[in-house]
Amino acid sequence: MIVRNYLPKDADAVREIHERYYKDEFTDSVLELPHYIHRFLIENSKGKIITAGGVRLMAEAVAITDKAFSPRERREALLLFLETSKWMTGRQGYEHLHAFVMDDGNWEAILNKYGFTPCKGKPLYLQVL
Repeated sequence: MIVRNYLPKDADAVREIHERYYKDEFTDSVLELPHYIHRFLIENSKGKIITAGGVRLMAEAVAITDKAFSPRERREALLLFLETSKWMTGRQGYEHLHAFVMDDGNWEAILNKYGFTPCKGKPLYLQVL
């Protein structure tokens, strides 16, 4: 097997794999989505694509809050933070803004109230450094 760069000539073959196996999971062929650091694929010895993909950037909202402030002030700050984050995310051309809830309070319910929804699939990460 070989690893090589994704080239425009690969688009039809990748689109065919997407349509055959993943059309209900991704709305577009995975390599047609924006914000990739790099796109590449794995081919067999006959030049047939086995796997295509890449490493894509995503927008993630990260915040800390001083809990010494009143709930009203924290709510007002959260709404302004979300409004600003949403604007900045859209301005950069990202379709989604992610938030990974770490606090054991009811932050997930609060974020859902303001438009966040669960991701498709379960978020996982790989430590690389």
